[in-house]
Amino acid sequence: MPPCDMAEPQTIWYGYPEVGFPATLKFPDSVTFDSVQKKIGKASVKLVTSRGYDLALNYRPAGDSLSHWQLSDTDTLYFWVRTIKQPQYGFQFFSVRIGDDHGNYYKYTASPSLLNAANLVWKRYKFPLSGNTQFSRSATGNMSLSEVNYVEIHADTWDYGFTLWVDGIQFNPCDPVTGIEPEREIKSSSLIIWPNPFNDKTTIRYHVNIDGPVLIELFNLQGIKIRTLENEIKLPGDYNIELNACDFGTNGFRKSGAQSVSGVYLLKLTTTDGSVTSKMVLIK
Repeated sequence: MPPCDMAEPQTIWYGYPEVGFPATLKFPDSVTFDSVQKKIGKASVKLVTSRGYDLALNYRPAGDSLSHWQLSDTDTLYFWVRTIKQPQYGFQFFSVRIGDDHGNYYKYTASPSLLNAANLVWKRYKFPLSGNTQFSRSATGNMSLSEVNYVEIHADTWDYGFTLWVDGIQFNPCDPVTGIEPEREIKSSSLIIWPNPFNDKTTIRYHVNIDGPVLIELFNLQGIKIRTLENEIKLPGDYNIELNACDFGTNGFRKSGAQSVSGVYLLKLTTTDGSVTSKMVLIK
């Protein structure tokens, strides 16, 4: 059985980069244990990269052994995150994968605003393995939570390079208590688009943390606003909007006989406690 807290020096972590777009100033990826910048226990896991595109921080137990958890939808994953993201552009994707040794896995997709909120500060996150509005679950293959062999944390930036710390990652609170339970769960306004990329239609899921005006706007990559999807007062809670590909015309508006336009768009959620921007990709 793997240790309760996976981010301790007796474990092994790897950085797995997606191919593509290294920074002009390149240096090798590094994954180390940091005994100074930590939240709980002896150390945290620290990833430093100069890359763009997705990079996965993958957990393995010590030696050549393979982890094995027998979990269920009622179990919860807890973890702490701290980041440094420079220059000004933040993260564009954030997800967690839990998989087996046969290529099957669950992907829990979260708003990149959660990683951006952890810039220079420790933030604690948790989600049930059944998924929730902040960590939306999707499956690849025939995944069973009774046969879990690894955990991966994925991050992707708009530009190049970041530092990511992970600490206190565990499926159940450690005994003795490691500081997870006393902390208040992070619940800020968030935005999730699924599926993304999409062909026919997609669902926009968003969370409102504080009652007040909610504005959701769609832009192209040139910063030109295509349309306003939401503009009204909302109470705290979770909301869904379904967006169809036919809503994208040649000029961004649906027109009679207009064809949907493939491309990358930006969706911006603005609420009382700030704004969140996510990239969405339409493929026709």
